[in-house]
Amino acid sequence: MPRSTFPKVTRFADCPVQPWVNGGGTTRVIAVHPDDVKDVAFDWRLSVATVTSGDFSRLPGVDRVIVLVDGPPMVLTIDGAAHALDPFQPKRFTGESVVSCEVSRECLDLNVMTRREVCSAEVSIRVGSGHVGAPLDCWTFIVSATVRPAGRGVERLQLFDTVQLSSAAEVSVGPGGRVAVVRVKYTTGRRPR
Repeated sequence: MPRSTFPKVTRFADCPVQPWVNGGGTTRVIAVHPDDVKDVAFDWRLSVATVTSGDFSRLPGVDRVIVLVDGPPMVLTIDGAAHALDPFQPKRFTGESVVSCEVSRECLDLNVMTRREVCSAEVSIRVGSGHVGAPLDCWTFIVSATVRPAGRGVERLQLFDTVQLSSAAEVSVGPGGRVAVVRVKYTTGRRPR
């Protein structure tokens, strides 16, 4: 995956399992700001949730992007409208929305949540190798969505391991390998670092 040694790699296996706000599922937080935040008082948060059929937590003031990364297709009903989610297709919705999920069996999804009055996020899925920029005005993360080792001298990431980029990097994945590129940007006048 990302070449060379990066200043901050978060190993998914080291992230503790936490309950959802509504108790309907579990999640593992892989990055959050501020670092010492409790519960849902974050500016932004990246996590991977274990999802079964049921209701999502309501999070007023929060914008959400969800990406199905492992498991069967998912149907989200958002404020009464059904949306079929295919793997690796980001879906955006608000934390105020009434959201329920239907899946045929347990699945995993990547969640990016941002406090609307403070910051916003963009999430894209990259297939294969290539250059990833790291703009100075935002945080940039690479989340390993599938694992297909490629080349030698490569930082080996397991599924959902995450790299915070401090500068641009080359991402190297094998055939069919995917990473999620997440960029979080604060509103005008606020600094990300």
